[in-house]
Amino acid sequence: MKTNVLQPQVKSKTIPDLFPAIKYPRNHQKQKNFDIHVQNLICVNGLPTFITMTLDFDKKLNIKSRQAYTNKITKVVVSEVLPDIKNELSSLKSRSCNFSCDVWTTRRREGILGVMCHYINDEWELKSRFIGLGHLKSRHTATNIKEEFERILKRIDFSIQNISFNGS
Repeated sequence: MKTNVLQPQVKSKTIPDLFPAIKYPRNHQKQKNFDIHVQNLICVNGLPTFITMTLDFDKKLNIKSRQAYTNKITKVVVSEVLPDIKNELSSLKSRSCNFSCDVWTTRRREGILGVMCHYINDEWELKSRFIGLGHLKSRHTATNIKEEFERILKRIDFSIQNISFNGS
């Protein structure tokens, strides 16, 4: 009597299996350029950070996590963008700026305050600059919003004389 013995199927190897891609090192120019382009997709084009989970490019490129790109963007904002904003606002002769704020709650029930600055520069051009985000640790009361607003302005060394709220 003959027994049927199932033989395991052997999958034939493909060229990528035989020659796995070697990732570019962090300091390789192609990797640096790729990271900058991904950061621009997130910052300039407003794409969500989870775009990094859907990218499928050259296997040699190292696609970082959402948190890694967020950390890098934060460092760039602190080291390059905020000093530029500080310089721009300190050069205003009139020191007349208007700020707009928006408060919202995230899905994780965290209060967020966003601040924009609007002013007319010396060439009579209307400018709007994003100043920063703050975290409201408690209720969205006028006092809590004012305190976080002042903390955000302190980051850019900007002092204010008068605050008024429109109540919306």
